[in-house]
Amino acid sequence: MSIFNLCLVADDVRIEVENKASIIGFYGRLPYVQISVTRPDLPIYKLTFLLISDGPVQAGRYNVRLSVKTPNGQELMEPSNAASSDAVPGMLNTVISCIPFPLAGVGRYTITAIVNEVEDFSSTLTIQQAATH
Repeated sequence: MSIFNLCLVADDVRIEVENKASIIGFYGRLPYVQISVTRPDLPIYKLTFLLISDGPVQAGRYNVRLSVKTPNGQELMEPSNAASSDAVPGMLNTVISCIPFPLAGVGRYTITAIVNEVEDFSSTLTIQQAATH
């Protein structure tokens, strides 16, 4: 059973008091995220992913990392981009910031959350060429 069922994408996310999230530069919810860039051959300075649990989780340690794959299936993320938390019973929000977020051109990228080394949630986001004026 998956722990996460929702992932929001933004420039930055901060978890505040009472597990509330402050979201800055909101792009949307996977898989409905489309990001326009002027240089799809260069990384995006920062993208932040807010993973939200499907329901209450059991108490325990949760190590969460992201896998980011190009439209061709090439892995772009290092395993070091991870978050660890000792959760109490209840909802689990996990924030992972990718600085920088690597790109390999336009297309649909697959984002997968891996929890305690097991694939948990997977979806996509689209990188597109920004219109030039």
